[in-house]
Amino acid sequence: MQAKGNYVVLADSSAEDRGRLRGILERGGYTVAGEANDGVELVQLCEALRPETVFLDIPLRYLDGLSAAAYLRKEHLAELVFFVTGRSDERLVSAARDLGAGGYLVKPVTEKQLLPGLAAALARNRAMERIRQDCAEVERQISEHRTLERAKCAVMEREKLNAGDALDFLRRVAEEKRMPLLKIAELFTVLPGANPEQ
Repeated sequence: MQAKGNYVVLADSSAEDRGRLRGILERGGYTVAGEANDGVELVQLCEALRPETVFLDIPLRYLDGLSAAAYLRKEHLAELVFFVTGRSDERLVSAARDLGAGGYLVKPVTEKQLLPGLAAALARNRAMERIRQDCAEVERQISEHRTLERAKCAVMEREKLNAGDALDFLRRVAEEKRMPLLKIAELFTVLPGANPEQ
């Protein structure tokens, strides 16, 4: 099961605090996909559910909240982490910030504190994800263009063709073999004359 969208996971050693937080989130339209009472259980839940957002306390058994959050971030097991804790130590706030936390709230938390901040953090996170996807698409297109240019160079040298005719040659081969042009280009990049610097 892949939990996304408004799905969240909670981790707190206090069942009462988890229940209070769950109530706030559910009233705000979020679905609590799972609850953990220690750091190891949190990691297991996130591996299974891949939630968009995790809410966790800092003092957790076996694996504290900061360590658990660092692991979740490293393994890309949750997109957004919120700390909800009874500790307001500046050192902990700074550590949470360094981990890229979406928020740091001190208990007891109210709906007015949590829900607007969560909505803003999710919107920011989703906007960043769109930018990452756009960048990945641009990188893919650049890589494909380089592959095609390298293949054209190889064909130009081997067949003694100009750039336009070399591209036509690659297209004809792709059509004849019923293969994508990019796949044919990849095959031709191993020929002498394919310029790896292109």
